[in-house]
Amino acid sequence: MSIPDANGWRSIETAPKDGTECLFYSPGKKRANNKNATDPHVHIDLFSEHWPRAMHQYPEAPYTHWQPLPKSPVEEQSS
Repeated sequence: MSIPDANGWRSIETAPKDGTECLFYSPGKKRANNKNATDPHVHIDLFSEHWPRAMHQYPEAPYTHWQPLPKSPVEEQSS
């Protein structure tokens, strides 16, 4: 497992490939054919043996970093 940077991002090479959903980052690519891929973006996505490039990744703007999803918020119990 790689050491996360100060903001929690880890190198894409260390992302889980077992279908675990994570937060993924792409810096975008200014000359991308898909207008959604031109700017930096973050997706919740996954890698697995069936989706080796991730399900929602734009091929022209691949992910460069990832981090685990945070835990869900805990709702306060009313008394």
